[in-house]
Amino acid sequence: MELSIAFMTRPGHQSVVRRRSYTLVQQAFAANGINFAQPTVQVGNDEKQAAAAAANVISPAQQKAAQTAHE
Repeated sequence: MELSIAFMTRPGHQSVVRRRSYTLVQQAFAANGINFAQPTVQVGNDEKQAAAAAANVISPAQQKAAQTAHE
C-alpha cells in the first residue's frame, strides 16, 4: 500500500508538518489494528541446521559487549 499526502506549509515548516502527519497516520493505523511491515532476514538452505547456526553467529564485538553487560 502506498499513501500520498499533499499539504502546503509556511517555508521552513515542511519537516514539522511531515513528521506530525506521519505520526497521525501511524496512530490511526495502530488504533485500527493495522501493522506496518517489519524488515526481516531469512537464511535458508537444504541444511536447515546449518542455516540456523549461521543466523545465530555472534560477532567478536557482540561477544565482548555481552560479557561486559554480564559483569
